Order: sequence, then C-alpha cells, then structure tokens
Amino acid sequence: MNSLFASTARGLEELLKSELEALGAHDCKVVQGGVHFQGDDRLLYQSLLWSRLASRILLPLNEFRVHSDLDLYLGVQAIDWPSIFGVDKTFAVHFSGVNEEIRNSQYGALKVKDAIVDSFTRKLDQRPTVA
Repeated sequence: MNSLFASTARGLEELLKSELEALGAHDCKVVQGGVHFQGDDRLLYQSLLWSRLASRILLPLNEFRVHSDLDLYLGVQAIDWPSIFGVDKTFAVHFSGVNEEIRNSQYGALKVKDAIVDSFTRKLDQRPTVA
C-alpha cells in the first residue's frame, strides 16, 4: 500500500477526494491544495490516468521534520537515491517552502541537490549531472 498525495486547485479538494474514493482510494484526508490517500500501484496508475481534478499525483519517498538546513540535508541524504535513478541520469530540484532557518527556496534547493549528489558520491564514488 502506497501513501500518495494528489494536488489540485484550491477549492476543489473535496471533489478530488470523492473522485479518488470512486477510483478506490482509502483513508483520504483533505488538506489545502490536495488530498492525502492510500492505494496500491493499480490505484496510483488509475488516478494518473483517470483523475480530472488532480494536477499531480505524488509518491513521497520519505517524510521527516525539518527545523534546520542540516535536518533537510540529512533527511534527503537518507534516501537510497541510486535505487531510484542511475548516476548516468540528469536531475533537477524544484523546491518550495521556507522556515526560519531556510529563508529562500533557492537555498533549500541547493541543500537538497548537495545531499543527493553527496549520497551518490559516498555510495558509488561518482556523481550524477544536475540540470
């Protein structure tokens, strides 16, 4: 069972919840801008194909609290990135969110990029290309 998140335009969250439940989603929780829900791989693909209200369906890789830039770096680095994509691939980071420690999204994106690259370097002694 996967924990998933479907984003949508503000104000459409309840309609999206109903749509996802009709597709077979479980444990739907409406939040501002989307719906958290549970489902298997089949539901993941069905929601990608058939949802008219979701702008994106996200499969979170990890969840952790971030109080500082070090928390962000360590949380991202804890993910097994080489099992997700190869060192021969190019990746980009799109970051949103701020707190008292991470005051702009460019700095947050830089910390995420550094953690991913450092993870590859430590495990494979190679680094992927960053777009």
